[in-house]
Amino acid sequence: MVSALRQAAASGALSRVSHPGEVDRVLDALMRESWNVYTKACLNRGATVVDYLGRYTHRIAITHQRIVKVDEDGVHFTYKDYRTEQRKVMVLSGEEFVRRFLQHILPKGLMRVRHYGFLANRCRRQKLDQVRRALSMARPPAATAAPRKEASGYPCPRCRKGRLHVIAEISRPVPCPTLEVRRC
Repeated sequence: MVSALRQAAASGALSRVSHPGEVDRVLDALMRESWNVYTKACLNRGATVVDYLGRYTHRIAITHQRIVKVDEDGVHFTYKDYRTEQRKVMVLSGEEFVRRFLQHILPKGLMRVRHYGFLANRCRRQKLDQVRRALSMARPPAATAAPRKEASGYPCPRCRKGRLHVIAEISRPVPCPTLEVRRC
């Protein structure tokens, strides 16, 4: 892999490398270290690897369904206790919940795994064709559009083209105060 990176840098295939010798300098520094690659034995099948990576690449930090309630005590949400294989409810203060949630937001300049490789939006069609040829697979037939069903929900009050769907109702935590009208 190191020699392939050096060859790619020498041929100018790495478009983001701006300084000559930058790749050699970084690789030389990395190769001074003794690397020990550890993999778990359970990751020996492709399906297991896809399941493992899928948990991190295609999901959000917490779904709406897991949040039970939000009140002055904090945020109540469900989680799975893997020791007992049971679903439990955890309560965190609002500040702690937001702190933990923000740990899942990537810093500027970093991308999620799903934006790289042969599934990256920029080159997906070309790379998938290459993968299919390498695996001797035929291209799947083009999907035919199914007849559209009448959309349920309410028309969008702004554009009148889209449809609004009720996914949850938010109850008011405090009843509205009644207004007292005084006349002189």
